Amino acid sequence: MTEMMDLTSDLVGTGIPFLDYKSYAERIFFPGHRESPLQRDLDIPECRRQTVEQGLVQLSNLLNSKLFLTKFIHTLEIQRTFSPRDRAYVASLLTVSLHGKLEYFTDILKTLLNDLVEQYVAKNPKLMLRRTETVVEKLLTNWMSICLYAFVRGTLQKFVDDLFQVILSTNRPVPLAVKYFFDLLDEQAIHYGIADPETIHIWKTNSLPLRFWINIIKNPQFVFDVQTSDNVDAVLLVIAQTFMDSCTIADHKLGRVSTEGEGSMAGTDR
Repeated sequence: MTEMMDLTSDLVGTGIPFLDYKSYAERIFFPGHRESPLQRDLDIPECRRQTVEQGLVQLSNLLNSKLFLTKFIHTLEIQRTFSPRDRAYVASLLTVSLHGKLEYFTDILKTLLNDLVEQYVAKNPKLMLRRTETVVEKLLTNWMSICLYAFVRGTLQKFVDDLFQVILSTNRPVPLAVKYFFDLLDEQAIHYGIADPETIHIWKTNSLPLRFWINIIKNPQFVFDVQTSDNVDAVLLVIAQTFMDSCTIADHKLGRVSTEGEGSMAGTDR
């Protein structure tokens, strides 16, 4: 608490160090990387540069083919050596590649999500989107972060209070991206005959609160140019856990650790 108060007082005279969108996106897409891979130049001999650049243009053309891209992602997913970390990294590279074509990016996400729903309906639909273990789950996190950047309100000295005001306010219109995505989940539930309201609620909770708001609460450095201490990280983790618990409709038993919540927290990007 003392560290947070000290940080607040330091900001009174200097102002709020908001990150520009480019820095925000890089920290969301590539958490833990000191240097974004996007800022690296092509380290190739000059004699091969033209050939490599032509190859990159051809790759870009392939990525703009929906059939190729969806098949490419599915092929990667079935490789046993393709780890969750690899999936997240590839998803973020694809996000950067498709960033300027948000409508196409959204269409790809929708197609991959439909495939994911089909997989989980056959197993346990309540577990869908709980973690970030597939390319589509990381793509969803990135897509939410792009679409909701403008809704990340308030100042650092009132970070938590202002953030919850933005999250819980009923006076603000629902972001179109959120309505679109929630309508898509409702359509999938109807298509697969899922009538359990708890399952649909879990899907939506694992999409917006877990993949966007929890990520921001736990990682203020994604939005602000600040570094937090271990003590502040611990406080923010408790707040994030409490918020996630409040979004569930199941009865909670008080205890030292919430098993479901712990699993959900493990699924966020940091």
